[in-house]
Amino acid sequence: MLINTKLPLSLDYLQKQDQTFSLSGMTWTDYEKFNSEEYLGYRVSYFNGVITLVYPNLVIEVIFSSGSIDDLEKYQAIGVKKVWFWKNNKITFYELQSEGYTEITHSKYLSNLTYELLEKFVNKGLTKNSLIIEG
Repeated sequence: MLINTKLPLSLDYLQKQDQTFSLSGMTWTDYEKFNSEEYLGYRVSYFNGVITLVYPNLVIEVIFSSGSIDDLEKYQAIGVKKVWFWKNNKITFYELQSEGYTEITHSKYLSNLTYELLEKFVNKGLTKNSLIIEG
């Protein structure tokens, strides 16, 4: 994890937030160096001389040709708390517990958002005009 115990920050607070780290005065060559296994799980972007690394609490993985529930191992290794998979028009939610990931039917933080409701809207967006999604 980029933010660790060596920094004078509250880890309890940080673990509840997306972690963002920005480096200014960087070049495209510097950005290319961040494309490594060391930063697995971080979303790395470059714009106008600034490299930004964001470590999310939620990952949404869209599986078309490769990927599976086995990917939960890599997310657990880097501490991602929530993982959603979308495959074959189905969405599954997973939440990291002390013993590993557990499949859940709805988000603890978005209690009215069930996987069935999300599937309905996502799949309508794929089959109908994506600008008009009715309830």
